[in-house]
Amino acid sequence: MTCIQNHKKGGPYNKREQEKRRKQVYKLYFEEAKSVLKIAETLGVNRNTINEDVKYWYSQIACEVSGETIVSSAVKQIHSIELQKTRLREHLAKAKEFSQMLAIEKLLLEVDNKLGQHTAKIMANGRVLLKSIEADVPEDEIKELVRDLVLENDDPGSNADVYSENQIRRDIIQKTGCDVRYADAFLQKMKNLGLELCKRDNVRSPLLMVRRDYSQMYHLGAFANLRSYISDKESNEQYEKRRKIREEIRKEEEEELASLNPKEGNACTS
Repeated sequence: MTCIQNHKKGGPYNKREQEKRRKQVYKLYFEEAKSVLKIAETLGVNRNTINEDVKYWYSQIACEVSGETIVSSAVKQIHSIELQKTRLREHLAKAKEFSQMLAIEKLLLEVDNKLGQHTAKIMANGRVLLKSIEADVPEDEIKELVRDLVLENDDPGSNADVYSENQIRRDIIQKTGCDVRYADAFLQKMKNLGLELCKRDNVRSPLLMVRRDYSQMYHLGAFANLRSYISDKESNEQYEKRRKIREEIRKEEEEELASLNPKEGNACTS
């Protein structure tokens, strides 16, 4: 069964007719709280088509949270429901008769249920959208990012290749110029490719502590090896480069320490 069956006598909607119908569905479903079945009867449209229209609006709401558009008005409706709850609580606090209190509590329960269903649908469609974006993230792009982060990092410390989830997300945005949604889908695909197997715990740099970055830590070097993004030759060259840097740092520290202490044999003898 397809979504356009029995839409109307005369065949499927064209783009302009589809937009007009969706606006009608939006008004009836979100503003007037009518059921899908009732909307289908009112508009004379197949119920499956109305279901698809409702899914469309929830996916749009999940994508957009700003701007004076018909989509943003759905987000505002959530705030309106919250305000309605606040007003009902105020009336409940002032109610004196038991029957009045019971009626208000019943309304509060209905509002809570409505809000929960509304939010759950937005989140569900947001996850579907994230998966659709994730499918468009090419692994070659992930490989390029991981190689850059690992091979360009000259930090000689033992935790040089350990990055927090927030760090990875920021690097994705900076290096690809994408938005947050794409960065989240990018990171999720990395996890699906094996990044979850490269978790590291209890590794926090002072900088991350200052930034209050307590997100999950991952070893990108281990992930690069797991996916064969870096060859054995490149790994050995990277290890040798960092070893030399560590050796230089050690020598500098020894020389500095020696300059602060008198050398043996320099004491004057009579």
